[in-house]
Amino acid sequence: MRLQDRYSTVGSRFPVITHVYQSFWGWFLLRCGPDVWVIVSLACMGQQRGMRFAANCILYTEGRWSLLLYIWPFRLARVKHVLAVAALLMCSCSSGDNTPKTEPDVVQPSVLDYPVGNAGPFNVGYRSVDLSYSAKGSGGERSTVLHIWYPTHAESGSHPSYVGVFLDDQVITDAPPAAPVGLSYPLHLYSHGHMGFGPSSAFLMRYFASHGWISVAPDHTGNTIADNITPRPLAIYHLRAQDISAAIDAIATDTYFSTQVNAERVLLSGHSFGVHTCWAGVGATFDMEAVAGICRDAECPQADLDVLQGGVGDSRIMAAIPMAGSIDRNIFGDSGHSSVKVPLFSMSGSNDPVGANTQFETAAGVDLRWIDIEGGCHQSFGLGSCDTLTAEQGFAVINTYALAFGRAQILNDSADNTLGILDGSVEVSPLVSFKRRMP
Repeated sequence: MRLQDRYSTVGSRFPVITHVYQSFWGWFLLRCGPDVWVIVSLACMGQQRGMRFAANCILYTEGRWSLLLYIWPFRLARVKHVLAVAALLMCSCSSGDNTPKTEPDVVQPSVLDYPVGNAGPFNVGYRSVDLSYSAKGSGGERSTVLHIWYPTHAESGSHPSYVGVFLDDQVITDAPPAAPVGLSYPLHLYSHGHMGFGPSSAFLMRYFASHGWISVAPDHTGNTIADNITPRPLAIYHLRAQDISAAIDAIATDTYFSTQVNAERVLLSGHSFGVHTCWAGVGATFDMEAVAGICRDAECPQADLDVLQGGVGDSRIMAAIPMAGSIDRNIFGDSGHSSVKVPLFSMSGSNDPVGANTQFETAAGVDLRWIDIEGGCHQSFGLGSCDTLTAEQGFAVINTYALAFGRAQILNDSADNTLGILDGSVEVSPLVSFKRRMP
């Protein structure tokens, strides 16, 4: 009997058997997938008939009756073998298919994606805001100005002129901020030098902002180019660090950035007298006997002495970068550094003898890195005006080391290049000598 005739005979005599048989195989093969279709069909039926059988079963179960052309009758023994193989394979098919399907992990963007040695992908916005807060000691109600640099996608707008003199055409005033890369903006605070002003190291603030950070620099009222008090009052030794803490508080709740600034892990940098702010801000202990020596020549209100006695460290500051200066032993004494528990990265220039080498040699117990830049002068870390080192050369070195340090300490950057920069194994510039002492 021809195949077509045998199919007609079986189908007409046993329609229920045909329906059940095809439904079972359609269900089984659909669950197991194409690989099992081929294996079972070829094993049980031979190459040509097996492939046609698998196709027909799938089409049947999908409801495509018009495409069913063939069904092969089988001897009872072969059907038993087929069912036995099916029973074994169904277990593996079922266990595999019951595994929940999950989407591949989505890699979130990170500020760590940007090369540390180049400016970041963002343009830079700038704004200034007034800040008032209640200071401890004789400071009372204190008012200052915060200068803020931040990432933006804006490409045009007006440019700020710092203290009415220094036009910065690389930033855009009051530009809308770009959204943070990740959950929040990392935060960098900066302290200017004696008779300075907040934006005196604007190059560094721009660099961090271009990498997605918020950079903030307060004017230290009573010690700026516009309002410096002479002789220097004792209060300024603690008010500078209080300005930093107040700035952190303010930026953490600033709705301009949708309160998305991470103010719990902060990087602090300082230039010149800003080095004092760095040491005070990370918890160095004031030597009250040394302070008494200052008080012989100046008025020292008890309220200010009490503040110094208690210290002005801020636990949110996780690392600091003192630049072009060194710890003042006349106020911190010989051991004031020993209470500091966070890492520091000191930077100095070979043409600016500010005692950075002595600081490095005497700060036992502190995790302290130190680079000295050949040809660098005091303003290499500020306005950039230096006869022995171009601003472009100096800024490139300072920016790279500062950002690498900030990313490692604040954002836990563990990239080989970042860590290599910070252990001296990766050369940033042949002008740099690098040293480190461990706690």
